[in-house]
Amino acid sequence: MVFRLVAMGLAAVAAADNIFSVDVTLPVNTNAVHYESPACKVVLMENYVFGASYGKPYQGVFPIPACGSDVANSIVYLRFSASVPAGRQFDRIGAVWANGFELLRTTSQEPSRKTGATWEVLKDISHYKDVIAKGGNVVVALDNVIDATYTSSFTVTVTAEFYRPKEACGSDVRATPRRPDTVLSISNPSGPYGWFTVQPSSSGASGSLVTVPRNTEALFLELFTSHHGCDEFWYTNPTNEFLQPLQTNCGNGAFREFQVLVDGELVGAVWPFPLIYTGGISPYMWRPVVATGAFEAPTYLVDITPFLGKVLDGKPHSISFGVTYGLDYWPTTGNLLIYIDKEGNQTTAVVQSKTFPAPTTARVVSTAHGLDITLNTTAARRSEISTLITTSRGAKLYSVAQDFSFYNDQVYTNNASTQWFDQRTIVTTTTTITPVGGAPATQVLKENYPFSGNTTYVTYTSTEALPLRADDLAVRRDIRREAAEQDGYKLNTTVDHAFLKSIASSGDARHFPLGLSDFVVTIHQRADAYLDSLVGGTGFNTAILKAANATGCYSHDVAGSVVNGITKNIQGSLCP
Repeated sequence: MVFRLVAMGLAAVAAADNIFSVDVTLPVNTNAVHYESPACKVVLMENYVFGASYGKPYQGVFPIPACGSDVANSIVYLRFSASVPAGRQFDRIGAVWANGFELLRTTSQEPSRKTGATWEVLKDISHYKDVIAKGGNVVVALDNVIDATYTSSFTVTVTAEFYRPKEACGSDVRATPRRPDTVLSISNPSGPYGWFTVQPSSSGASGSLVTVPRNTEALFLELFTSHHGCDEFWYTNPTNEFLQPLQTNCGNGAFREFQVLVDGELVGAVWPFPLIYTGGISPYMWRPVVATGAFEAPTYLVDITPFLGKVLDGKPHSISFGVTYGLDYWPTTGNLLIYIDKEGNQTTAVVQSKTFPAPTTARVVSTAHGLDITLNTTAARRSEISTLITTSRGAKLYSVAQDFSFYNDQVYTNNASTQWFDQRTIVTTTTTITPVGGAPATQVLKENYPFSGNTTYVTYTSTEALPLRADDLAVRRDIRREAAEQDGYKLNTTVDHAFLKSIASSGDARHFPLGLSDFVVTIHQRADAYLDSLVGGTGFNTAILKAANATGCYSHDVAGSVVNGITKNIQGSLCP
């Protein structure tokens, strides 16, 4: 079936003092290929050590795959294998580019002073097969700092593996986009890093000029972005009026909208999944089971097809990015997936109707009684566009409607030492394609990100001369100022979040350019942690994935703790 998690092979070879870490995220289809022996494997980078690597990504070359004619019919997996020895280190952002195309956005596991960590990402990149098939240049970034405080380096191997599909599985069930006719990179040409640093002030300026073939009949952008710095915890950011009483520098509220623009016109909006990195909120929650997406950040497919009329003149056009309410920083790249009319020379696209609002403005209602503060943030968006697209095969009406809804509640109590938050992001995208004189086909994509949690922070004065222990894991959460006047602090945290996604289609599925099959994926995760800065900490995490498509159901139930490692790891066939 399409949803099948690869066996965690690195666990068997991890060093004795390393813990194997798991990201319970969207699995790949190892049952659909001859997984026991790849047709060929291309080494992009092998056993490279990221020590003092800040601003110094790996740059190298990789060969043309040696599997000859098998390349065209292969399924391609990108394997990112990493380890970090015992020590002290933050979670670090990473990325893999091949020939200027980003293939993976990731972050690293934090080690402790007693144990290191080993982990692996296996990602289906079959729609970028042509990028790998010609060989070329590779850049792998993992910005790391080595000094007297942060002592651990990361060792990473990256390979692209070509697998022969099993005939019995067929090719009609797809979890990734079908192979585009051509791809174009929207990335930063300045320096080795491919990403743009996107902020509100850079809206429309962070992007690339591209020339799209005049016979293009479908155009999508795969967006790679993640949130860092003052936006790492954007979902708990207060509005700016409360920055001083809450003793934080990170504001602009708890709503973010990411935008894609063509020649300065808004053509796509993304309300992002709230990522939690392995040091996020409390790192004791994320060993050895990390938060969903920490090792493989989700990407977003933005359908630009209804706006084809803007780019079919054979001239260069700007594709750029923006983020409403964003703070420093959102490293971002994109890959254009282009599907062409092979029998035609000129596609025409004429907008028939359009309701496409400007960037969304959030509504905030606040109450405050001293440091007892409540913030309620809501936002909504409805966009619709219908375009008549004519190719050599005739005309069709291509319509995309999107409904967005968002709320975020934050409650500060106990002199602001306790914070609760509850958030929900729901996006429904309905695509309807109606050939002139034919029957319509409809595909509905639903994305739902429930997210809640709480933190309680207490400072205290110790009567005992205890060594500082919380630095077993690097704690990056903002610590209130009064901690400097006390001997220690305690931090209790709980996070409950989910990643829910589905596609449901009706009519002739062959009309949809990406070829994605109907599916349902649910990932629910709960994590708890306790930290005492003078004693140490502990944490526990459970994650349950359930997925289904036309081939059946798959489930993965994982639990673990800082003390005991992986305590449950069950793969099964439970349906969502």
